Formats: sequence, structure tokens, C-alpha cells
Amino acid sequence: MAGRGERPPVEMGARAETPPTRQTERQRRIERYAQEILDLRHRARDADKTMPTVHDAITRILDRHNIEEPGRQELFKDIATRLGQIGAEARQKRRTEAATRKTQQAVDDALARQLEDEARAGATWKEVDIEE
Repeated sequence: MAGRGERPPVEMGARAETPPTRQTERQRRIERYAQEILDLRHRARDADKTMPTVHDAITRILDRHNIEEPGRQELFKDIATRLGQIGAEARQKRRTEAATRKTQQAVDDALARQLEDEARAGATWKEVDIEE
């Protein structure tokens, strides 16, 4: 028996997931539209065409999906916000990858210097201790 604030036990064969709420459905739409906008801009870039501004691209997608007032402005803002988040995530990913490459290069350089120093000291390959 479920106590106060607890969920009732899930019976065999019952679905454990909750049905999608309006909010999650809205988030999916925002994500889908944002992806369409990115695709639209990437296709234009790849075809060496003038890339539409983010504002124009959002307007085009909202028109394509026949989104009218009420709610168009709020959806516009939410899509623009999501596009900003996607851009920030991409920049952070690039920074992280660059830092990882820089760190790996430093490790490789240090290892090369160690091997060169030991080679100059007359060590044979069996005597060289390589530390990870």
C-alpha cells in the first residue's frame, strides 16, 4: 500500500512512464523547430548561399508550421533561447576538446623530452621507464 506522498506500486504489465505532459510536448516542438532551423542554416552554408539570419529562419519555420498568435511570440522567444543554448553547448564542447588536445600534446611533449634525455644519457630501450 502506498503511503502519503508515495507512488502506488506498478503492477506487472503496467506502464511505468507517465503520459507526456503539455510542457514536455512543447519542449519537443521547440527542440524539433530549433533543429529544423539549424538544418536550414547549415544547408544554406553548405550550398554557398546566403545564410538566413536566426530571426528570419525562426520566422520561416513558424510560417511553415502555420503557427499563429496567440503563442507565436512566446514560441519564437523559446526557440531563440534554445538556439542560444545549443550554441553555448557547442562552444563549450569545442573549448573542452581544445583543452584536451592541448593537455595531450603537453603529455606527449613531456614524454618525448624524457625519452630524448634518457637516450642522451645512454639508456637502452630496455632501461627506459615510461610512466603513464
